[in-house]
Amino acid sequence: MLVSDHCLCVIPLYHIFSLYVNVFAPISIGASVTILAHFNPAVVLKEIATKKVTVFCGVPGMYIAMLQLMEAQKSDISSLRLCISGGAPLPEEVYKTYLEKYNITLIQGSGPTEAPTFIGGPSSHKFGSVGRPIEGVTLKVVDSNNRELPLGELGEICIKGPNVMLGYQNMPEATAEVIIDGWFHTGDIGRIDEEGYTYLVDRKKDMILVGGLNVYPREVEECLYKHPDVYEAAVVGVPDKERGQIPKAFIVLKSEAKATAKDIILHCRKYLSNYKCPRDVAFIDSLPKTATGKTDKTRLV
Repeated sequence: MLVSDHCLCVIPLYHIFSLYVNVFAPISIGASVTILAHFNPAVVLKEIATKKVTVFCGVPGMYIAMLQLMEAQKSDISSLRLCISGGAPLPEEVYKTYLEKYNITLIQGSGPTEAPTFIGGPSSHKFGSVGRPIEGVTLKVVDSNNRELPLGELGEICIKGPNVMLGYQNMPEATAEVIIDGWFHTGDIGRIDEEGYTYLVDRKKDMILVGGLNVYPREVEECLYKHPDVYEAAVVGVPDKERGQIPKAFIVLKSEAKATAKDIILHCRKYLSNYKCPRDVAFIDSLPKTATGKTDKTRLV
């Protein structure tokens, strides 16, 4: 059966799993596909307009870049009926803008290479959720001692099912660190609600320990995106003699915006506990990105 859907995705050609999910799956149901090896927001928006693309797959950084260009020029994206975001948390302000201004639903999903496609799409009223496990896959949340936590509590998301890898090739020690008693430890901090929907809060390795208190960069970044002058934001932990670590914010301002570091810090204090607020703010021209468009925090110092 042929369908009218036209999917557009940006995929480095070496990314085999993305090729399978974003290319072969649409073709298998008769949909056409446009593939771009590199992301350029102007090119993507032009492809959407000229080819009447109905589905777009990308990472949050792509949606943010497209949004700024869409607001600066009149882009015809009326053909889009669904956008899929993965690879990193999607800022709530970005989600709301697409939904309220352009009537486009952004569905969030998750699936690490070690356990691909373990989550189905969330319902529209569950913002922040990446959905529920697909059939045959089980999730649980554990604490730092590998003890399972009750529903609603934050901990590391673990996966069990036929989709979990057997192990890293020729790396038995690395495999033993992430697969324990048949459960793959994702490194993602999150929670599961009473309906079985999963919410990812942040990466375990990105957590900032401020005077013994946990600070999740995503929470601070969500706050930063609420500031009208902020185009992109990333938060990392930096060493501090008194507290061990403190949050540092890297900000890309919108065109002609003039917010100062003091403005940003005072803004955060309106919404966050004092220990979660950035103590240092750096304004940069752009956030470093990986080949797949994710923010590369290892290059932020």
